[in-house]
Amino acid sequence: MINYHELPLVLSTDATVTYKKIREVVKANKNTIRIEKDSDLQLHLRGLGGNSSFYFQVYNPKLGISNASTVTYTAEYSPKSAISIGVNKQNTVGDSILKILNGWLVMLQKYNSLRVHPSDNISDQYENEFEGLFEMAEDNADTRAFDTSRQVLIINAIDKSILALKEAKFEDEEIIREANELRDNISSLTMNEAFNSIKRLYGKLKFKGGLKAVKLVYEVCRNEAISMSYHLIVNSSGTKLLELLEKFSS
Repeated sequence: MINYHELPLVLSTDATVTYKKIREVVKANKNTIRIEKDSDLQLHLRGLGGNSSFYFQVYNPKLGISNASTVTYTAEYSPKSAISIGVNKQNTVGDSILKILNGWLVMLQKYNSLRVHPSDNISDQYENEFEGLFEMAEDNADTRAFDTSRQVLIINAIDKSILALKEAKFEDEEIIREANELRDNISSLTMNEAFNSIKRLYGKLKFKGGLKAVKLVYEVCRNEAISMSYHLIVNSSGTKLLELLEKFSS
């Protein structure tokens, strides 16, 4: 870990202000990006969902050579532009970093709004449905992660759901990739970020696998929650979904 008291005050102060502004941008765009790393004078952001291969990194703050009161940073990001998904890397000051970040965000938001086929809107409909069935009512959901036991619950539920879907001959590479990404990153996601990831998975699962796949995953998650004594989750948060699925039970 970096000892900030061993750095020039100008550098530490500028980094504090710049990174704070970047965090505020992330908070305002929590449905589009998340923080992947925030330590050792580095701030790494990554897109969510279909944009998870896109990233924006800010690191290596240095005092200017010609002007020691100026602090420059390295910004590395992909996609590079609207005509290239390659990587761009440049050194610039904090205010310029914010302008570049906002331009990068616009590209990710446009990716999210793409609806090439009419059916693309149906997955969005199911995501909205999920929000109506479940609520994220936790305090500080924008800034805190799930506690360790609920992280374990989510990890176990993902592992067992993927296995159950494979046994039922339903294997979708995109859904499995995003589920594994959620599993691997659950400890670094805020509760709202995790909720949004689960919401997107629900939308894709229902669209591609139908109610049969949703019911299968729900039963796995329900059993796992009960085995870990999360009866409240099953009896309250999942009641509406359970009632809906029971209507389609054979």
